[in-house]
Amino acid sequence: MTSLGVPTPAEASKAGWTAVEAMRATRGLPPHTLVNRIGSFILANERDIHHSEFLVVDGQPHLFDRLACELHPTYLRHAPFRVLLASRYGLLHTDPLTRGVTAVVESYTATSGRRVTGERFSYWDRSSQCLYLAHGPGHLYRLDGDTVHEEVNGAGPVVFLPVEHDVVQPDIGPHGELAAALVDDLQYATETGSGILSAADQRLLFLSWILACGFGNRLPAKPLLLMEGDHASGKTLALQRVQAALTGRTLPMTIGSKDEEDFPTMLLHETPIAIVDNQDTPIEWLRDAIATYTTAGGWRKRVFYTRTESLWIKPQAFIGITTRNPATYRRPDIADRCLLIRLAHRPVQGSPERILANILEKRSRLYGEWLWMLNRIVKLMRTTEVPENFPYRMVDFAQMVIFTARILGLDDSAAHTLLHAAQAERDELVLEDDPLLDLLDRWLASPLTHRVEITAQDLYDHLAMLAASAGQKFSYTPWSLSRRLRSLIAALRRRMVIQHRTVQGKTRWMFAPIAAANGHAAPIPELALPIPGTVDATIAGIVEA
Repeated sequence: MTSLGVPTPAEASKAGWTAVEAMRATRGLPPHTLVNRIGSFILANERDIHHSEFLVVDGQPHLFDRLACELHPTYLRHAPFRVLLASRYGLLHTDPLTRGVTAVVESYTATSGRRVTGERFSYWDRSSQCLYLAHGPGHLYRLDGDTVHEEVNGAGPVVFLPVEHDVVQPDIGPHGELAAALVDDLQYATETGSGILSAADQRLLFLSWILACGFGNRLPAKPLLLMEGDHASGKTLALQRVQAALTGRTLPMTIGSKDEEDFPTMLLHETPIAIVDNQDTPIEWLRDAIATYTTAGGWRKRVFYTRTESLWIKPQAFIGITTRNPATYRRPDIADRCLLIRLAHRPVQGSPERILANILEKRSRLYGEWLWMLNRIVKLMRTTEVPENFPYRMVDFAQMVIFTARILGLDDSAAHTLLHAAQAERDELVLEDDPLLDLLDRWLASPLTHRVEITAQDLYDHLAMLAASAGQKFSYTPWSLSRRLRSLIAALRRRMVIQHRTVQGKTRWMFAPIAAANGHAAPIPELALPIPGTVDATIAGIVEA
């Protein structure tokens, strides 16, 4: 018997009592004593009989049932936990006693439970430098760079939450089929925005993204994969094949104007890959949501039926978007996080259903080769050095591109060529269909404008006159023009010399043409910024000319 006078789970089992019968033996005691006795019995019974463990997952109390391979938040509002209390202990959630018992369980878990991270697909442990991947109910894979170990879920620093993925027994090894099945046969466009992103670059970029999907928390700022192409270019199918190979399922999402509240939860359940299909219509809230998410952000949501309780939702899904009109993603803070892959029309079309069925048939070998490649990257992460500072955005993904190139036997220069071309492509995305670039080019056609400081007001006046003379719409104010130039400055510097400074509370700009060398922008010289006394006269001369 315990110190509280209730039989231990072992004594109840020896007497032939079920847990429910042991609970009935405690009835008739004072409420406070009863709550503590039942709570103590449940804690002991779960540990000793059901081999369960009480965990604190991301700060929240959970019961991890190892026999059933299920993880339950210990909240009465969580239906599976209510079912467990009713079926094992005869406690109904409508009984006031049950609330007190649940409080005992939560209190014990908060003070004595093992603290772990909860994930849905993968977890990179920085302390051990091991990669963990979910493998069905109750199991996971641990990749240490040498071996792929199969272990019990929850035994290490992470516990994987339930996901609706089809489990496959992988054939781990270098089969040479993954890139051929998912990457190589796409019809990559040869005419890209920058003109320097080759088909080979796009193949390496896509494969790097596929491998990055296994390192969710190692890339807190997620790159946004943008598949652009005309009808019948295979955009959606390309992403569906990757999703089928990694999860066994294909679940493209269609985002509407009223889905803002559900978007974080949709991403949470679509780990590791969320496909946003045919997103051609600009949606204002989606721009802000993607900008938040791709810069390592998340969402705080209030828990239903409570006033003060909230949860922090931080999905780890990599978003792949198919579109024919990427206008939604031209905002500079979004474009800076984009990976652009441009597909051309496929001359020969196959049945999507048959293609996906073929992926599922070979999934054991495809998923096994993906694991093998991830393990090689883990080994490189543990044994080799890679630069931590790059002249590119998304440093974590830039490192992943270098690791991918290395496991393919390529020199680091191939990765840097790709990263340079990808940055140029992002810059072109920002400038596409923006009349401001054309107006600046026309303005710089006159040598009188070169290396001359000009205020935002004067620049606005002159560009507005050029737009009016060409019948173009110029929807800027001097203030909004200056703000737009600041947001485009990285992209514009591939086309021209552009600098600015503030003098006596006014922003002054300086422009000059820049020569192109071998298809790349020449280095930008450092300009001395004088304060000429004849700025207004110079501008007046340009206008008259």
